[in-house]
Amino acid sequence: MSPPDSVVGLRRRVGAGETETLANPNQCPAWVLDTLQEMDDASEVIKVFCIKGAPPWVEKIATRCIRLVMPTVSLDERKLNGIKILGGMLGHCQQLVRGENGFEKQLERGVEELSKLDAELRSKLSLKAYRKLIKAGEKYENELNEFLCQFEKLMAAYAAIIDQTLSTVNRLEPEVQGEFYEAYSRALKTPIYDEQGHFLREKTSSTTAIYFLLAVYWRLIINKFRVIPALHQWLCRLLGASQVGNLDRVKWICREFGITLARAGRPKK
Repeated sequence: MSPPDSVVGLRRRVGAGETETLANPNQCPAWVLDTLQEMDDASEVIKVFCIKGAPPWVEKIATRCIRLVMPTVSLDERKLNGIKILGGMLGHCQQLVRGENGFEKQLERGVEELSKLDAELRSKLSLKAYRKLIKAGEKYENELNEFLCQFEKLMAAYAAIIDQTLSTVNRLEPEVQGEFYEAYSRALKTPIYDEQGHFLREKTSSTTAIYFLLAVYWRLIINKFRVIPALHQWLCRLLGASQVGNLDRVKWICREFGITLARAGRPKK
């Protein structure tokens, strides 16, 4: 995922000379700003795919997911020490790229969950209804595969940035190394997922899976669904009713992020 906008914005503001956002501008040296720029550039395709032209609620959901992935990176810390911000961000990225519960493991778990859902649908539906459902789901494959392909490239880019940054830090003075590795190691030691692969800081189970679908398929959502019950039914078809929960849960998510579906004007015939 891309760095939090507030951190990338910090790089832009400092570059423009607005250094009052830092307690000490010297605490965010050029190599830190350059690395933030590289991370921002690497994530550009994902950001365009998910956010360009999207309603405001899509970016709100993306920001929430970033906070779940980078729990030790405090937004207030940007006023204190840019080196520690970068250390924390790269520590969490290291978990995503190479960690035991990182990107590859989450993909495996996703495949397992889809297999379970497929078996459940086969047992409950007639063959005709099952084939109809599978055919309806095929139209979502291209968009999802494109996202996963770009995300995989992002993880490879982050891996290169991590290696490059660690090499840079190891050549710097001990005080800088201490600041960076304090945040880096704290992030590495802070688990993101539980044993079932769910985010530890989710308010309720499977919330992030719902966030993911809302962020990836926002174009379909705003063009196809006019009411929240229809959105709820769609989510249940993709994730399973037990994972999504009842309609009130989806209504709560929509209220929290300001998701509105009804468009102005007369409905299409």
